[in-house]
Amino acid sequence: MRSPSRVTFSEDARTSAIVHTIVKKSRIFLLTGSFVIASISSGVPATVHADDPSDPTPSTSPDEQSADANVGPKNIVLVENKHDGRLRVKGHVQLGKVPGSVVSPVNLAAAVNTCHNACDTLAVALQVNLVNRAFSVFTPQNAAVAVNAGCNGCHAVAWAIQYNIGVDDPIQVPAGVNKFVGRMRAEMAHIDASSTSLAQAESEMLGVIAQFQDLVAYLTTSRDEKITAPSPPEPQQPAAPAAQPAAPAPQPASAPSASPEPSQAPPPSPSPSPSPVPAPSPSAEAAPQASPSPP
Repeated sequence: MRSPSRVTFSEDARTSAIVHTIVKKSRIFLLTGSFVIASISSGVPATVHADDPSDPTPSTSPDEQSADANVGPKNIVLVENKHDGRLRVKGHVQLGKVPGSVVSPVNLAAAVNTCHNACDTLAVALQVNLVNRAFSVFTPQNAAVAVNAGCNGCHAVAWAIQYNIGVDDPIQVPAGVNKFVGRMRAEMAHIDASSTSLAQAESEMLGVIAQFQDLVAYLTTSRDEKITAPSPPEPQQPAAPAAQPAAPAPQPASAPSASPEPSQAPPPSPSPSPSPVPAPSPSAEAAPQASPSPP
């Protein structure tokens, strides 16, 4: 088997941009409706794998052979998560057969978080196409879109994985391809039922793909991831103080009464000065004796 030439067309980017715009600006049912309308107009119904079992969106057989030789199969996986704190993982594997000379398969995955807080979503669209190796037009489309629509602390991952394998007779499925499709379907069912985190789901899926190295040459992937950081918690408002008893009404101020004059402190008594030492009066003995007059 040889790989068909990989041709890059502007339609690929255009399709991805259109899908991204629709998802971001409208609810998931509008996105689903647009895909269904596009599929009906092209003559091939879309494969839709939605999040809720109650979703009335139709789903087609996983194996599709194009009714028109000029139209390829379409595998479209839409997963919406509207449950706070919940992990949603959904995948779908399609085996397409394109015997005509125009090869135009479409493989799209969209993971959309519309919860309020802390939800994670993984959408996987895996398409394996057996195409006529003598094609004249090769325009495959493979796109992934992840969106957090007003979601706080959310993580969305979308994987679009497409194999376009050129063979002589696309109606006859080679044994290796048949084995790979069977393994991937079993793995997708296991991931849907038992995944505990996005990292675990992606690791298990990529582990199966790595086991089929002979098909890697035909592989094209598109991955989109959106992470919305949680908003910081709002500051706690201080609790309102308990009601205090009403303060008494203020009384009118009365005229100030004359306050008694502060009593005058008695002047400090002078400390007794030391008594002057009286000068000694001349004693009689001290008086000079009159000298006797001469006889």
